[in-house]
Amino acid sequence: MKWIAKIKQLPANRYRSYIRAYIGLFFIYGVTKSIIYFAPLFLYSTLKDTAAFGAFEYSLNLGQTLATVAGLGMHGAYTFFIYKQKKQQLKPLLHLVYLVPPLLLLLLVLAVPALLENTFTGSIIIGFAFAQQLFAVTFYKLQHQNIKATIADTGIYLLLFLFTALIYSGILDYRYSRWTVFVLAYLLLMNFRFHFRQIKGVRRLTRQDWKPVFRYGVYSTVVLLLVSLLTTSTRIFAEFFTSLEQIGVYSYLIRIASVIIIFHRVIQTLFYTHIYTSPHQRLDRLFAIVLAAVLFFAAAGYFLPELLKGARYPLIVTILHNRALWHTVLFQAVLWTGFALMDLVLYRENLLGAYVKVLAMIVLLMAATFWTVHLLYPLSMQQITWINALFIGAATLAQCSVLKRKGIYYKYTIGLQWILLLCFLVMG
Repeated sequence: MKWIAKIKQLPANRYRSYIRAYIGLFFIYGVTKSIIYFAPLFLYSTLKDTAAFGAFEYSLNLGQTLATVAGLGMHGAYTFFIYKQKKQQLKPLLHLVYLVPPLLLLLLVLAVPALLENTFTGSIIIGFAFAQQLFAVTFYKLQHQNIKATIADTGIYLLLFLFTALIYSGILDYRYSRWTVFVLAYLLLMNFRFHFRQIKGVRRLTRQDWKPVFRYGVYSTVVLLLVSLLTTSTRIFAEFFTSLEQIGVYSYLIRIASVIIIFHRVIQTLFYTHIYTSPHQRLDRLFAIVLAAVLFFAAAGYFLPELLKGARYPLIVTILHNRALWHTVLFQAVLWTGFALMDLVLYRENLLGAYVKVLAMIVLLMAATFWTVHLLYPLSMQQITWINALFIGAATLAQCSVLKRKGIYYKYTIGLQWILLLCFLVMG
């Protein structure tokens, strides 16, 4: 790749400093991204109650799904209109959309404090917090402040880590209402930091300014909701078919497999602006390299527990007791990576209208499959995960199909995706 050739042409001292800088960045990303996936495990080990952890994870997962609606797709609109199309005059409108809802939520819980203990209310607050966090991440990425973007992306999980540490040390007892207060305070803090002073000039905007932003936002919101239902709502679907204990076990395993997800999210952070500006051929090669790397991590996760089973580590014991689910989770994480990489390309090309139709069909087919199989026999968590992974893989192929209609073809990426999907069908 050309950027590698440019690095090699640097003087030796600059070359070494360049490599050290990137190694340092990857280390920071690895540490902070690990917090995202391992903070809930800290809570699990602290509570020592699988059902309570399953209920907490259900609420957190529902909040992540609601975040797609809470943000109205404005983080994507910010990238498209402000960064790509250079329409700086639209900034106040985008900030106003984020500013109002948290203030209304604050008034609501002040009027009815009992709502803080309600998990659905908590999920709504979590949803708006994730939406604000996603905007913050996008803002910092576009400023090429990757470390700040990574820390912002970890925000709620850093908060969870602190909350759990207070419980572990005996300073607090676990109550869901206390967690909700923590998240609400975090939400209001972000509101003040990013939006409160940025709405000046919003009255000068006309309806013609508003319409394209909200049209893009509506499509983006629907896409985000469908993507969330497809990729991160396994635990929500599982709530209808299995127990909270099984959801807790799945949550534990997906956190362990998170090194795969961490890697691709690091790549997305590092190359975010390049994904919007680089030639498609270059992105195709980059995505293929990333998929090959995550496949290597998955292979290690597939075989290492078997090689270490004599060690009797609690982690290894848990994996081996849930071997079939673990193997399916690994494939799910790899297929998820391919899907997430291609997702940004569709945003870049503003193909959201066609993308919505394809995603809606896939999500409906997945939901129908769950219910149909459930009518025939009880679904296990492993079967739910297998079905979900299958449809994630199919969705990636559908993404490539949408791009191909515009003459954009990712031959290396789609080739690897077919190989991964076939391996999954054979080995799953």
